[in-house]
Amino acid sequence: MLYPVIINTEILLEDTEPDTAQYEMLSQILAASHRQRDLIKKILSFSRQGEKNFSRVRVLPLLEETIGFLRSSIPSTIEILSYSEARSDEILGDPVQIQQVIMNLCKNAADALESRRGTIELRLSNVYLDPVHSRRGLPAGNYLRLMVSDNGTGITREVMGRIFDPFFTTKDMGKGSGLGLSIVQGILKNHKGSITVESEPGKGSTFTIDLPLYAGKGRKEGIRTGRARSGDRRPKGQRKRVLLVDDEMLILSGLQRVLSRSGYRVKTAADGREALEVFTKAPWSFDLVITDQTMPGIPGTELLKRIQEVRPDIPVILCTGMNDIIDEKTMKIAGIRELLVKPMDMSELKSAVGRILDSRGGILQEGK
Repeated sequence: MLYPVIINTEILLEDTEPDTAQYEMLSQILAASHRQRDLIKKILSFSRQGEKNFSRVRVLPLLEETIGFLRSSIPSTIEILSYSEARSDEILGDPVQIQQVIMNLCKNAADALESRRGTIELRLSNVYLDPVHSRRGLPAGNYLRLMVSDNGTGITREVMGRIFDPFFTTKDMGKGSGLGLSIVQGILKNHKGSITVESEPGKGSTFTIDLPLYAGKGRKEGIRTGRARSGDRRPKGQRKRVLLVDDEMLILSGLQRVLSRSGYRVKTAADGREALEVFTKAPWSFDLVITDQTMPGIPGTELLKRIQEVRPDIPVILCTGMNDIIDEKTMKIAGIRELLVKPMDMSELKSAVGRILDSRGGILQEGK
């Protein structure tokens, strides 16, 4: 349901003059839609305990986005300051869970200030932990460090030893579950990272997170998830043709509009059977297939299998719902080049299409 709201609002924003009331209202609709999308991702993320859908993630954009969320939910008397000294901020992880870590720590810092004037400071940097000075349980290597500091009430020595215990809280009844820091610690453990805290009553607290920097090991080419941050990429040379498949007409029309405005020729199909018929009639006229996974009749992976029996070299983007993630083995067998998790926005869609089509030449000719 959020898919057409996000896509169509972004299209309207492109056609609206900035600094107008209409632009401001559309921006608020888009921001609210993104928040709802992220909330659903968080719920699904924590309902799939033990499932790891890790990808390459840049932490700085997540940090900036989370600060944007926080500014509207904490008292205006609290100032949020952020600094980045990191040359590299890329890790292997789950962007939703990393954002949850940042949000929880900042919310705790705001609670420690008790609605009085104060400051929350976030600082991103790179560190090397050697075998002697590395934190317990962390191997030596290069890490991304995030420090979240406040000048609030601080933590007593008695409380310090229990802050990561499940259900432990110093908040009044009904104001805290006592799971926040426990969840944070669990997430960081799954990401092979750590969290430590330094605090003094009356002088505030500093939580320090260390996460291993992405080193390129274990990368699966063609698997990209999360929110893309690269700039729009325009097709080069002739207009390239895309076969777009989705059984939801609101989604189909929105995606067609985005791709057409980006310079691609788009042929749509409302289900797998129609797509297979269209493709079989002229398999060499398409440069790319984009299909939904969950459709009546023929699901996306089955459609791709049949399409690639006709033309094995055709690149494919598969779109899935957040509760229907395709594992890497299935992707490899199906020959899927990119995986997009719905509801994605225009930048994700255009970046994925650009990565594939900008790297290819013109349309292939049959027999060549």
